[in-house]
Amino acid sequence: MIGVLIGGGLSVLAQQLTSRSNERVESRRQSASRIEARRQEQVRVIERYIATAQGVERVAIDIHHYKMEDAETHRRGDFAVDENWLAQKMVRILCSEEFQDAAFNYTWKLDNAVRRGIEKAPNVWDFLLPSREAFLNAAHAELDRLGGKQGIGA
Repeated sequence: MIGVLIGGGLSVLAQQLTSRSNERVESRRQSASRIEARRQEQVRVIERYIATAQGVERVAIDIHHYKMEDAETHRRGDFAVDENWLAQKMVRILCSEEFQDAAFNYTWKLDNAVRRGIEKAPNVWDFLLPSREAFLNAAHAELDRLGGKQGIGA
């Protein structure tokens, strides 16, 4: 009788230990899955920001390099700048503070290039390139922080 009780007790103990171990493994798997989903979301936000910034750059070049000052160019500019500000807000929500700052500064420069002018810069690229380079460097660091650049375009 004692052997049956000991055997039964050991069996229950083994089942509990196995169950706890399985729960820990599942918890770690779910955590890793959440982290990967968040990383993919951040990569998509960075991609979208880059795409919208490129759209604003095109309009800024049209205005300052090709001297296109017509209403259609300004309408495209307003739309592109608004889209870039929206993308910048998503960066602010999901990305690191360093990357947020670089995206904000570049968005501000792009906005100025399209809506306000390029101050005393001799051309649009001299006006945009410093903040563009700072942004691209921050994007590179952000992607490294998120686990590598392999996620872009995936």
